[in-house]
Formats: sequence, C-alpha cells, structure tokens
Amino acid sequence: MKNIFILTSICLLFGCELAMNKELEGHWHLNYHRASEGYFTLDVINDSIGYLDMYSLEFKTQGEYLKTKGLLLFPGDCGSRRFSYKVKGDHIYLKGIEGLGDFVGKRCDSNCCDKLEDALKYIKFEIDFPQILKNRKGTAITEEIAGNFETLYLGDLKMKHDPFLFSDVRIGIKGEVVDLEAIEFWFKFKRENEGGERKTINKARLIVDKFVDLYEINQLRNDLTKFGIDSVYLTYLKNEYNSQEEIFEYVLIKDEMFAQEMKLYQWIESL
Repeated sequence: MKNIFILTSICLLFGCELAMNKELEGHWHLNYHRASEGYFTLDVINDSIGYLDMYSLEFKTQGEYLKTKGLLLFPGDCGSRRFSYKVKGDHIYLKGIEGLGDFVGKRCDSNCCDKLEDALKYIKFEIDFPQILKNRKGTAITEEIAGNFETLYLGDLKMKHDPFLFSDVRIGIKGEVVDLEAIEFWFKFKRENEGGERKTINKARLIVDKFVDLYEINQLRNDLTKFGIDSVYLTYLKNEYNSQEEIFEYVLIKDEMFAQEMKLYQWIESL
C-alpha cells in the first residue's frame, strides 16, 4: 500500500511538472496590451526554442525559452529582448523587461489560425500564391532551398495610390518597395559587408502573384543574374499548407520555362 502511495505521488509530481513545462508550447497570437489591432505570433517548440513570427516571409526570429527562469529571450537590434510571462489556460501575458512593452495573447490552434495570413501580414504586395495542381503530370520539380537566400516580391501593391511611390514600381526586397537600381545596390552593399563572398548570397526566391505576366518574372530573373545571383526560385504555396510545418515549396527557374506570353497561373494550368 505504501509503495502504491509513493508511486502515485511520483506520478502526480512529474505529471504536474510536465504540465507546467508544457504550458507555453504551441502557437500564440499576441498584441500590445493597449491595442486591439495588429498582432505578431509566438511559437514555443520542444520546451526550449521560441520563435517570433515563425511563418513570416522575412521576419522570423529564433530565441530561447528558459523555463527554469520563467523567461523568453530573443535577439534584437538593440540587444536581447527579454520577457517574463504568465499563462492562464489559453491566455498569456508577456511583460517586457527593460521597457520593451507588455503584450497579451491567446493560444491559437489550426481552427483559429491561417499560416498564410501569418506569413503575409507584413507584406506590402497583393500576393495570390501559385500552387502545384494535384493529379497533374507536371514538369516542375519542387525542392527546398538550402543555405542563405534573398527574398524578392513581384506584384501589385496593397496600397495602390501611395503618393510616395511611382506607379510602375512593383518589386520589393526586405519589406520595402524598390526599383532595380536599389536592388543592385543592395546586393553590392551586402557582398561588400560579407567580405565579397558571393557564395553566401547567390540564391533568391521570388514571391510572385499568380496573375503576373511570365515576361516580368523572366526579366527580373535575368536582372538578378546580372547582379550575381546564380539560382532564382519561384515560390509555390503547398497544398493543404495549414497542416504542414513548411508551407512553401520552390521551383528553380530555368531559361526555357517562361518563354511564352501568358500569366503565371495559365502556365501552371498548362503543365
């Protein structure tokens, strides 16, 4: 009887500790505690790794979850961003240390969250992603992009009448709307600051609206090649993406792919 009591006590103790350790695991939507609009996401994985905006196209930030100290740590431009936290059920309160602000949030599973919405919420372009159609004998081979790469956007702007932009500017990099001259300057600047090591920035992925003309994609790809980018990939949204950890797949753009006069979605349908 005594052994049963001890065994039960141990199970209760470790079961309680496990529950406490797992309290932050999952996907959270947070905003400033004084604001009702706009949000960012927090993901805690394997009880130790934290991500801010995990599905963001450019702003994913990896940090640490120090459960023994009750802290979340993330790198930032002005040093580490540190937060203490309190969890009550499916609600969380993050208190910024060193005047970083406080945040409130709610645990958000697949029933209340769209990973694509999380990915696009900072983007200034209207992007309707192309998808590899099911049950087709396509010639496009999807793959992962290994190593470092730059992300560029091509499509119409969400704010079509921005007075500070020229109407024909439809390209973006690093969250900004730019022209080709600025893109060339960016690659030159980055290469100089990385000691001229071309191998670290010789790939690019294009985030392209499926209604864009093929010749625009081909022109941008050719320009990037002139800037020292050897491999340019087209980004597709995976089918049933909400149930997958990585929501995008990629196709390497080759010389013969976009020789036709049609829009991207029409080319995909012709595969």
